[in-house]
Amino acid sequence: MEGIIVKLSLVTLFLISALFPLSSLAYTTPFVQPTYGQYNVISSLNPSTPLYLEIFIPPKNLNMLYLIAQEVADHQIKPLTNSQLISMFGQESKVNEVISYLENKGFIVVYRSPFEVIAEAPVSIVSSLFDTKFILVQSPNGEIYYKPEGAVSIPMQLHNLL
Repeated sequence: MEGIIVKLSLVTLFLISALFPLSSLAYTTPFVQPTYGQYNVISSLNPSTPLYLEIFIPPKNLNMLYLIAQEVADHQIKPLTNSQLISMFGQESKVNEVISYLENKGFIVVYRSPFEVIAEAPVSIVSSLFDTKFILVQSPNGEIYYKPEGAVSIPMQLHNLL
């Protein structure tokens, strides 16, 4: 099962890298505040509502990953095994740092892989971590969703992650 998840994560990584080159992410990832169309505020989001935070940890040796992906696509080499992919490109220490940081802030880690961490926490903890409040809104077409009420502050420990 874990092998399927790792393969799926790497296929996703490959597709994302084709659409959005990650080479600039190896150095810095600026936060871009999302824009929302018109909406009507319904209420504040209940502080006990659970939210899930998915953090993608970019692979190390990104240029080598691009090279190997190209060579595999061109049938010059065989695909790497899961253990080779993890040992060559996984950042276990960074994953452990992120997990430790989130757990210290009150999150519960529900999933981890060499390239991703998913954690759960109530709105109150997420709001505190990102220095924002969350509101429940309705779009003109009737879609209801939650969003940050104002600007979001990304903690230093989570910079350069997706």
